[in-house]
Amino acid sequence: MGASDSAVEDYAAGAIEPGQCVLKQATAGNVNVMTAKPHPHPETLTYSHVVPGLWYTVTATNSAAVCQRWYRDRFCAPRTTYEELNTLAAQSPPGSNGIFFHPYLQGERSPYWDPNLRGSFTGITMANSRGDFARALLEGVAYSLRDCYRTIEKMKLKVREFILIGGGARSLLWGSIVSDVFNAPLKCPASCDASFGSALLAGVGIGIFKDEVTAVRQGLKWRREIRPVPERARFYANQFQYYRQIHDALAGCYKQMNQRN
Repeated sequence: MGASDSAVEDYAAGAIEPGQCVLKQATAGNVNVMTAKPHPHPETLTYSHVVPGLWYTVTATNSAAVCQRWYRDRFCAPRTTYEELNTLAAQSPPGSNGIFFHPYLQGERSPYWDPNLRGSFTGITMANSRGDFARALLEGVAYSLRDCYRTIEKMKLKVREFILIGGGARSLLWGSIVSDVFNAPLKCPASCDASFGSALLAGVGIGIFKDEVTAVRQGLKWRREIRPVPERARFYANQFQYYRQIHDALAGCYKQMNQRN
C-alpha cells in the first residue's frame, strides 16, 4: 500500500543492491545499508525495501543538517545564508583550530540511544574565529554519522559503495568532510527525494517501467562523486578518536544533570 520516506529515498538514490550504503544529511542523519536479508539487531532499525527481496539496516543520529539551521537562526545575523556559512567554514582548516561540536541537540539515537546527551562546542579559545565554529559544526555532524557507522562495522555488514543524500549533501565542503571522515568515495545523485522515488514507483505501477530496478536505472542521474584526500582522512581518523573520548567524558555528567532536574 505504500512505503516509508527513507525506503523511497534510498530507492530514488539508486540504492537497489546489497552492499550499498546511503548516508543521509537531512533534518536527522541516517546510515542505511542495503542487505539481501533482514539483520535485526538491538542497536538498529530494520526495514523492508521497495525492491522485492531487499532489506536495509538503519542507524541514525537525531540532528544532522538541522544543526546548521539551528546555528544560523540562533547565532548569525538575520538573512545569513547557508552559502555564507560554508564560505566561512572553508576558511578554517581541518580540525577547526581545536573546536569539536557534538550534535546532540535532541539527545541521540545511534550508537548510544541516550536521551540525556546534549550538544556542545568544546576546545574553544579566544583565538577561534566564526569560521572555526561554522566548520566544527560540519565536522561534528560528519563524526556523528561515522559514529553511527561503527554499529554497521560491529555487525560486519558488507559495504561496497556510499551514496550521500539530503540537504546537507548540496554543500561540496560538507560532502568532502564526510568523504574524508569515512575515508571513502561518495556518489551524489541529482534527484533523490521521496517524491522522485514515488514517481518512479508510480511509473512501474502504470506500466511505463518493467519493474522497480529498471525504473531507477533509467531515471537516476549522478550530480558528482567526491573522493577523500588521504592526508585529511588520516587526520580525521585521529580526530574522531578525540570526538568519541569527549562523548565518553561528558555522557555521565549529562545523565546526572538530567536526574537532578
